[in-house]
Amino acid sequence: MTWVKLDDGFCDHPKVLAAGPAAGWLYVAGLCYAGRFLTDGFIPSGVERKLTDLPRPGVLVAKLLDVGLWEEVDGGWWIHDFDRFQRTKAQVDGTRKKGAERQAKLRNERRNGATNAVTNGGVTRPEAEAERDTEEARAKAPSALVAVPSAPAVPQSEYHPEFEAWWSVYPRKVGKKAAQTAWLKAKRRTSADDLLAAATAHAAAWAANGTDPQFIPHPATWLNEGRYDDPPPAPTGPTTKVDRNRVALIKGAQAIAAGAPTFAERIAAAGGPLELESGAK
Repeated sequence: MTWVKLDDGFCDHPKVLAAGPAAGWLYVAGLCYAGRFLTDGFIPSGVERKLTDLPRPGVLVAKLLDVGLWEEVDGGWWIHDFDRFQRTKAQVDGTRKKGAERQAKLRNERRNGATNAVTNGGVTRPEAEAERDTEEARAKAPSALVAVPSAPAVPQSEYHPEFEAWWSVYPRKVGKKAAQTAWLKAKRRTSADDLLAAATAHAAAWAANGTDPQFIPHPATWLNEGRYDDPPPAPTGPTTKVDRNRVALIKGAQAIAAGAPTFAERIAAAGGPLELESGAK
């Protein structure tokens, strides 16, 4: 069993008050998760749904991110300043190892007839020292807020893999770093799968309409303005004179093949005569 620490002023901390009681409970549950599984403050994406039965846990995560209690990283979140106030995995493992060594030494002494094994009211020396370490750490902790460690040892790729999937389908490739920042913000309000599906639908509509890339929004703009919630652009007809003439010729040929008897009928089927450039005869 491990322990996590909360300062007695936690409930009145400005960040906790700004996040609200529901998000504050998720923060505490995250501390317990990180302490139990020795993750050094890392909360994997998806675990938040198991830490609370409150509705819309994604909204609570967004609140923790907004006030700075959690930080978004590759694959999930870090509890801000975890290692300043909580014991890391290395520290816990080290304490357990020393305790095991002391216990083994005491057992050996008993086997050899030693009678001066030290106890403390039924608590063995390693346990008493572990409790003393906890009290010392608590005394050193700032009085405002107990947070948890940032884990610089965990490597992080420059771009989130789910963002890379989104980027691969969005047709306009400009401002990738700005796009990832906007994507991370958008993912607080909806899922990565929904963002990918929306980008795929919009990209297909732009391609079908022959939209010039310069008229496709920048990726960051599309995300920041919440356009993933908009329906894809509606289909449009031919927009240039060349395209309209091409469609007219195709329709005219189809009319001839269908047996249109007169020239006027063929023109009507084509949607009108071809559009000539100014001055053409």
